[in-house]
Amino acid sequence: MGITIFQFLIAMLAAEGFMCLVRSKEIEVLVKRPYQRTKAEQQRMDRGLMRSVLLEAALFVPVSVALVVFLLAPLVFRIEALSNLAASAPEMELAIFGLIGLASFQFPFITVKRVVTRIALRTLTEFAKIASESEVGGR
Repeated sequence: MGITIFQFLIAMLAAEGFMCLVRSKEIEVLVKRPYQRTKAEQQRMDRGLMRSVLLEAALFVPVSVALVVFLLAPLVFRIEALSNLAASAPEMELAIFGLIGLASFQFPFITVKRVVTRIALRTLTEFAKIASESEVGGR
């Protein structure tokens, strides 16, 4: 017995709701009219804030939930045991898969995002270092 659609949807709703809480400042900027935004907020809009939030909500959060629910959760605990627990107390199913959804937003999405960002920054730093050394050496 595996994960049901209902359980997956519980996890998805929890993750999407948590994403809304985490990104609430960005969402507030998105719903403001252009004349209500500060210059910095408008610059963020111009740089793709809408695409960023939509991409996170429509792609990254669902992929994170799917990874956790279908790949990582079965490694950590038996889904059958959770289903049996949920059968004895239906509200437990909501709580269990809601927590899985919260965890799936934090990991792997945020963790992977931070790792990729750090790798990119280190790579750019190395490129800048190499470029400045070759520039100094070339003079």
